[in-house]
Amino acid sequence: MISVGFVVFAFLHECAHGFGASLDGAHVSTGFNRIGDAGKKPNDADFRSQRNHQSAVDTGSFLGPALNWIASISFVVWLSKRRVGNVATLLIGSAAVTNAWARLLPMLVFFLSAFSGHVVLEDEVTWGLWGMRAPMQLDAFKHAAQSDPVALLSKPEFLVWPLLSLVISVICVVVAYRWLLRVYERQIRTRMAKGAFMGVPLIVGPPMIVVLNLLDNFVRIDW
Repeated sequence: MISVGFVVFAFLHECAHGFGASLDGAHVSTGFNRIGDAGKKPNDADFRSQRNHQSAVDTGSFLGPALNWIASISFVVWLSKRRVGNVATLLIGSAAVTNAWARLLPMLVFFLSAFSGHVVLEDEVTWGLWGMRAPMQLDAFKHAAQSDPVALLSKPEFLVWPLLSLVISVICVVVAYRWLLRVYERQIRTRMAKGAFMGVPLIVGPPMIVVLNLLDNFVRIDW
């Protein structure tokens, strides 16, 4: 169920990016994991030649993570109303956990990298330009992040969106797991079983990224 959740919501996440880009008047292609130029596939050498010159802050970049936030919060609320540990409850819980981890992992990577003085670019990271009030093209922002990452990381407003995303994700993950363990307490009794249950997304995640990247070259939508 976690595997299916990864595939479904990764696809919806990319569709949200594509829809947002179309609202901005940009023509892009989306698949299961990467957004690029319309009519192009990730294997193409010029896959992102046009997007390199688009704004680092736009509706397209916002709607992807926003979909995961809304979905994780919605499914957590729905999960909290479940009292029986059946297949439906497991599906709802899987959706809540999958969407929360989809933003939690990138933000953990960002903050761990930030402690070592490096900037890992994610959508929530580029939104820091809003707080900094620094209009910048995406290629210029990438250059600034690589050439002087410490200068960016020293600005509190640059960290607001990543921190907000991290907090939302952590809360959703914790609440979802606590409720699932409560509902399935008869089936999951030992600490080892609980640890294995909660670690499923981390085990399934890496191979699913490989699957998503493979699917990315076969299923594309032009917006």
